[in-house]
Amino acid sequence: MCAVGSEAAEAQNILPGRGSGVQSVAVGYFPVDFAYAGDAPASLRYDFSQPAWGVIYARRGMQASAAVGSQSGQPSLRLTDISVMTWRRLIVQQARRTEVYLPAILAFGYRLVSPRSDSGESLEGYNATSLSIGLGAGLNYYMRDSRYVSLRAWPSIGVVTSTFTDAYGVVYQSEADAQLHLADIFGRFGLTVGYSVRYQIWNVNTSTILSDVADELYDYNGIMHTVRAGVNF
Repeated sequence: MCAVGSEAAEAQNILPGRGSGVQSVAVGYFPVDFAYAGDAPASLRYDFSQPAWGVIYARRGMQASAAVGSQSGQPSLRLTDISVMTWRRLIVQQARRTEVYLPAILAFGYRLVSPRSDSGESLEGYNATSLSIGLGAGLNYYMRDSRYVSLRAWPSIGVVTSTFTDAYGVVYQSEADAQLHLADIFGRFGLTVGYSVRYQIWNVNTSTILSDVADELYDYNGIMHTVRAGVNF
């Protein structure tokens, strides 16, 4: 790491402290808009536009979330979304209260939208597993050693597969995240609140088993917002 200008010595007293190392567990509200984006009409569609609820765990260099939601209708649908992201900070510039960096990101994602039978049993539906890489920008602003704001944004690109078939393709993703950490409010524990938005394009168009209908089944676009609040420690 390198500090900027004549503030280097003072920066060392602020930036590396307890605040930059907090980890948090939060409850999240996830409004989801997920819609078919294929070129041809699809006989089966799994459009989902309802909120989900879940949990988020975050620490320096890593964040994971899991959310579930349901949508009534014909058929009724159930959504499961799992996301795990890790990043390594390639370049860091520090001033007295500000830290700017470039995160190199590895992201794993799983999305399942399945219809439910009259008895409530989940049936086979849309499912996609993705692995992508990206490079973004991040900023931490330290109000005090244990209290800071974290901002990150990044695009990524990777591969996506249908979990139960051999269909595969490309996933594009853009995400932005903002968090406020107020550490050590109640002894070791503090408060974390945050908001993030993620836009994804799943472009699945290659399959030997479903060669004629892969585009009609698995091409979807989606946006998911996350509002969260929890404890850090």
